[in-house]
Amino acid sequence: MLKWLIAFFFLFILSVQSFAGDFDRVDKYARSINRSGNYKQLARKLTNRFSNEKDKARAIYVWITDNIKYDWTKFQYNLKGGGKYYIKGRSKAEISQKRRKIKEKKINNVFRSGKGVCEDYAMLFKAMCDEIGLESIIVNGKIKVNPEKIGIFPNRSSHAWNTVKINNKWYLVDATWGAGYVEAGIFHKKFEDGFFMTDPQIFILNHYPNDPKWQLLDKSVSKKEFADFVFVHFTFFDSNIIDFSPKNGFLNTKNKYSIIKLIFKNKPLDIYLYYNKKLKKIDFIKEGNKLELKVPTRATNQGVVELVVKNGNRILPLLEYKIK
Repeated sequence: MLKWLIAFFFLFILSVQSFAGDFDRVDKYARSINRSGNYKQLARKLTNRFSNEKDKARAIYVWITDNIKYDWTKFQYNLKGGGKYYIKGRSKAEISQKRRKIKEKKINNVFRSGKGVCEDYAMLFKAMCDEIGLESIIVNGKIKVNPEKIGIFPNRSSHAWNTVKINNKWYLVDATWGAGYVEAGIFHKKFEDGFFMTDPQIFILNHYPNDPKWQLLDKSVSKKEFADFVFVHFTFFDSNIIDFSPKNGFLNTKNKYSIIKLIFKNKPLDIYLYYNKKLKKIDFIKEGNKLELKVPTRATNQGVVELVVKNGNRILPLLEYKIK
């Protein structure tokens, strides 16, 4: 099986709905603004020149992803049980006041230090949106991080992201995943456009909110359905694929072949089967921007079907299915 990159657990990159071309002016301006004053002042400076809510939210997203690094040391510390605190008070009002002060201090620390973990990214995004009158929510949930565990709900893989209300409609935002990734304990800055206003049908493949309403789907996905989804590697979302099937992560060996269909935004890519550390060509049918693969499930003797693309000398994983 092709070794998958364990960029902590943040390797689900680029949604099918790319807005990069729509936001060139906003993105350029957001990246020109240096950290100064406090986060409230900066939020106003970032957004005052824009008239619509989408541009305002985008400017905040781009600034955060461009200026906040993932703090791998803090992540490891929290993973070992650090960072916990207990608030005491003589009344609920006193406890609530202390909690607000602690939260404000954490947001200021992230803004000034330029680093944080997922909770910090989400808090800063919400706080900056709050300052300019955009409604935003911090969403907590689980994420899929390991293709070997298709079929198992990731109870221990916690994450935080946001929803933001733009023109009276809620959208999904993950500034942590939009900022880059960590590999071997080192943060690699890599802006990812696709985690701003991500299509809920795509977002749910790797993000499962504790509160089902924040799936933003007409029909909620169950924990079992989420666990059984195919594992989507980050390269998939960097390949202009806008839809595919099946999304269930299990292929049946009773069938000599399995049909996998992909729809591309533009011209379909050449996709290969990868096993025994070798590329194998797959029979296919191309029709416009659609690609239908005839994958020989019985021929893969490692219990997985891994679809990949080539980029020069690199082999990049797209989708990974289990065989049962």
